[in-house]
Amino acid sequence: MIKTMVEDAARELGVRVFGTRTPADVLRRVEENGSALLVLDLGADHFRPMSLIKRIKTDHPGARIIGFVSQSNAAMRTKAHDAGCDFVYTRPELAKQIKSIFRTLLPG
Repeated sequence: MIKTMVEDAARELGVRVFGTRTPADVLRRVEENGSALLVLDLGADHFRPMSLIKRIKTDHPGARIIGFVSQSNAAMRTKAHDAGCDFVYTRPELAKQIKSIFRTLLPG
């Protein structure tokens, strides 16, 4: 559901979207595209999201990262912000606000 909403919102703004299956794919895409806006599921443990965020922010400080959690989780939000995540939303918040978030963050 979130993936489709992200794709639809980006398409509406004329922005290309890439889906990835592994952390290596994420890093490769960021490397290829320079500064990027990433939307990461912070509950995707197989991605080791906190380590991934730190690496992206170290190697590409201009990248902006939106993380989302399945429900309000103050500890996860704090960890994500500490790792360098720019914005953290619950899944419902992101779903509701994705278009306005993208309009604000993406070049127009």
